[in-house]
Amino acid sequence: MIERSQRLNLATFAGTPQVGEHLRPTSVSAVRDCVLDAARRGRKLHPISTGKNWGYGSATPSEPADILDLGAMDAILDYDPELGVVVVEPGVTQGQLADFLKSQGDLHWMDPAGAARDVSIVGNTLERGFGHTSYADHWQNVMWIEVVLADGSILRSGFAGHRDAVAANAFRWGAGPMIDGLFSQSNLGVVTRMALALMPRPECFAAAFFASRDEQDLEAIVDGMRVLRQGHFVPSAAHIVNDLKVFQSFGQYPWQQMQGKTPLDEDLRRDLRKAWGVSAWNGSAALYGTRRHVAESKARMKRLLGPSCSRLAFVSEGKLALVKSVAPALKRAGLGGFTSLIARLDPVMGLMSGQPTDAILDSVYWRKKTPPPARPDPDRDRCGLIWIPPVAPLKGRHARLMADITTAVFARHGFEPSMSMTAITERALDNVICLSFDRDVEGEDQRALTCYDETTAALAQAGYYPYRTHPTGFDHGAWTQTERITPRLRAMLDPHGIFAARG
Repeated sequence: MIERSQRLNLATFAGTPQVGEHLRPTSVSAVRDCVLDAARRGRKLHPISTGKNWGYGSATPSEPADILDLGAMDAILDYDPELGVVVVEPGVTQGQLADFLKSQGDLHWMDPAGAARDVSIVGNTLERGFGHTSYADHWQNVMWIEVVLADGSILRSGFAGHRDAVAANAFRWGAGPMIDGLFSQSNLGVVTRMALALMPRPECFAAAFFASRDEQDLEAIVDGMRVLRQGHFVPSAAHIVNDLKVFQSFGQYPWQQMQGKTPLDEDLRRDLRKAWGVSAWNGSAALYGTRRHVAESKARMKRLLGPSCSRLAFVSEGKLALVKSVAPALKRAGLGGFTSLIARLDPVMGLMSGQPTDAILDSVYWRKKTPPPARPDPDRDRCGLIWIPPVAPLKGRHARLMADITTAVFARHGFEPSMSMTAITERALDNVICLSFDRDVEGEDQRALTCYDETTAALAQAGYYPYRTHPTGFDHGAWTQTERITPRLRAMLDPHGIFAARG
């Protein structure tokens, strides 16, 4: 068993462990004491929530620092069932909030990121992560935050900074300059509380699943999804993944068929598509609203996406429940394919209805030669994982160019270009590229980092910059504009450099 303090030195890619002391405060006042003590002793602090930021650095800092572990601050402090707003501490996990909302009558859904149940909501939101429902853009749903600054003072944003303001949970802007963004993806303070807007449970919910006819249909599907998103026929984030992403989600690398060689052969890749019933590009989206509105959305999806899809199906919660109820009998009758269908649909539909899942963790073991354990831990098990998330306009030609650039660079370095393109908003497309490898293979760490560097550089050259990077991520000019003002802000808010650099 690896102790938590030892795990803080681990990550899913190479780096030099730089963890000092392990501090685990249990209250805001204790956080304040840690900050003031660090200032007195000349120590640096690296705040984490649950430390499971896999693929983006896990819990490790980018320079020598003490870990300020906020995982023990795990209280749900307030819930307003009328406004649909919840106030949480950094240690509150996706699973914890989902279970809490169920216990309160299931009036609202949280928006799950495609991560495990025990990852932090505050941590993901501060990194501007996203999920699967109509509230997929997590930072957009922040009503206010509470921050401990380097001098020990406590700040609350928006109307929450005013004594007895009744609109703190209702209107996020407050008066004067918006300061919340200073503490997102930054090292200017320690966020200790966050108020989040929740999605009201809809009257009707149906999941849409679709698949391209061939590789070239990606552009038409993305352009069709833009029209659907802007017309509010698809109110959720829509995910479009390539076949490799599906392979990783439901199995491991076919070592035996490939006779131990990498990367995956194109002929076998086509064979796996047929065997697993997937297409070059596969998508999902959620439809919410009244029954009439959902019916109209289905008709519009058929009209706009149908010509580019080999499959377009709609699954309701009731339909899925029916399939699950008869699955055992069908399996006994030799129709085990239905069990596989449920295994694919159930977690995805759960994400669309506010239920986080641990199913995603198995995909991190794609290149490992042993099966995922009962309790996966990518850091402990030396799984190689780096995310590359460039953002583009929600237009088909940009989706195609990002895919082509990524495929070319990954091929040179011997990795599979697993991609998940998400229409986060009505105008933005994020291509989350998964660089998966095995850290136990000699030389893989460096080869993966080189591939990451070249892919990020090639995408940036074409104008596609990542919205997020790991602590020691390569620059390529991605942060040039913000770095013009960040040093001046740090000089004012953290003059002694207590908080560790982000990269």
